[in-house]
Amino acid sequence: MRHFEDFTQGETLVGPAVMFTAQAIVDFARLYDPQPHHLDPKAAEAGLFGGLVASGFQTLAQTFAAFFTGGPFDGSNLGSPGIERLEWLKPVRPGDSIRLKGTVAALRPSASKPDRGLITMEYQAVDDDDQPVMRYRMVHLVRRRP
Repeated sequence: MRHFEDFTQGETLVGPAVMFTAQAIVDFARLYDPQPHHLDPKAAEAGLFGGLVASGFQTLAQTFAAFFTGGPFDGSNLGSPGIERLEWLKPVRPGDSIRLKGTVAALRPSASKPDRGLITMEYQAVDDDDQPVMRYRMVHLVRRRP
């Protein structure tokens, strides 16, 4: 487990790739984002994206889960006050493999709770060509060493 003190400003961490299949895109959309460009390949062909695309929420959820499962904050993350500036930059299509990169933008010990610190991360999800498909900024509350 990494604690607050184990992170350095400017450090970049990379999560494992997540493969987006047509079936996974449709399954997610049925539950959480039921729009034609996520649900129906034929309707999606006639739409804005010219084919089936993953929901931005799916891209966020799946890359976030892959990054955090057994990742740098495993056991030390205490939560987050939220996400800032979430941007979906490029459609994610069936067959795309996406990974999340997180760069430590700022570190600040908590002024009110000495057992934790705040880590501001700049996240960017990238495809196999290292082209960004999504980016956001997030603050994490992370345990400090006892």
